[in-house]
Amino acid sequence: MINPGNILIATPYVIGDIDFHRAVVLIVDSNKGNITGHIINKKINFKLNKLIKELNISMPLFYGGPVATDRLFFIYKSSVKLPGSKKISNKLYWCGDYDVAIKYLNDKLISPKNIMFFLGYSGWEKHQLNNEILNKSWKIDENSILNYLFLKKIDNIWKDCIKSYGNEFILWQNTPRNPNHN
Repeated sequence: MINPGNILIATPYVIGDIDFHRAVVLIVDSNKGNITGHIINKKINFKLNKLIKELNISMPLFYGGPVATDRLFFIYKSSVKLPGSKKISNKLYWCGDYDVAIKYLNDKLISPKNIMFFLGYSGWEKHQLNNEILNKSWKIDENSILNYLFLKKIDNIWKDCIKSYGNEFILWQNTPRNPNHN
């Protein structure tokens, strides 16, 4: 069973899928078999404060997935829960009151190091993700969520995750993003 807080790691079998090639996805919701998550290792070449004029600090923006790319989502780590947010795991929350989040960032009540904003999300209908896992498109990591979140350098997250599966994907660890550039 796939639960909020699990990490999905794209295997090399998803080559050619521009959205999920080398993706690491944090699952944030599981509702009646429908799964929602955000890709945590794909920055957009655009700063969040350029999109949100009320934000006083420069922050990265991430591509959360191919669904609802015109909507903004966020996850954050804090001992203070924002109104309307959903708990993912210990001190890790999903969304909530957007205006309060921006205020807390500006007032330094939430550190920019402990929050990630995403355009869009990744979603799977009932049984869809299970079928993709059976087809070896994804591996599930149930234990190391905080090892991969809120890192300044996200370039190696996928490689680090895939290494944990031993020799199964050793060939792919140092292959360029586009194998044609090898």
